[in-house]
Amino acid sequence: MTQTQRDEVPAVLIDLNWFGNKQEITQARAVAESALQTFRVRVWEQEWGMLVVALVMLVSAALLTAFLGDLDNAALVLQVGAPILGIATIRWINRDPKHTTDCKPTAAVNR
Repeated sequence: MTQTQRDEVPAVLIDLNWFGNKQEITQARAVAESALQTFRVRVWEQEWGMLVVALVMLVSAALLTAFLGDLDNAALVLQVGAPILGIATIRWINRDPKHTTDCKPTAAVNR
């Protein structure tokens, strides 16, 4: 494939072997999958995980935009991100208590 043809292909469809040898790509993919699995187990699947992730993303996006000097877009980031954070908060409040790690069933529940 020539460079001109490669420029016409979306970045998602580019063959990963073009960027390095197969062993390096396999190792990088294994590390990325391991990190993602650790994130899913330790943060995302916890009852507070979505709330924390949404809050961090919202604040960091707004601060980065404001730091770059575009206060109008920083306000827009907050306007768009606030409902996402609200949904995460509602999901956290309405979580199923039997799936939480800190609640243990009582004798009344077991009867």
